[in-house]
Amino acid sequence: MLEIPSVKTVAQAASRVGVSRVRFSQFKALLRLSPRVITFVDGNYGDPVVRQVCTEKRLRSLVGLRDEDQWRKFLGILRDAKDRSNLWDRTTTLPAVLRGSQGKREV
Repeated sequence: MLEIPSVKTVAQAASRVGVSRVRFSQFKALLRLSPRVITFVDGNYGDPVVRQVCTEKRLRSLVGLRDEDQWRKFLGILRDAKDRSNLWDRTTTLPAVLRGSQGKREV
């Protein structure tokens, strides 16, 4: 299953980690996120707005999309949060992908 010969099912892997099969599958789904999304979240998770916006549930909603579509939708989620939140003005680590001209969208 996960390059461990003795683990053949999701249920066995979940049991080894100590979580339910469903919870294990939810975590496993996050491994199918685009490398760009993973890198961004990992590099910006200290930002309070990014932490608030990048919930596990929201990230899982991207999983079924192609990498570029995941990235576009992810940027849209961040932009929506930026437009609705007054926290962006107070943070010093505004994500670079959201800086720049207002009219252009960076992809």
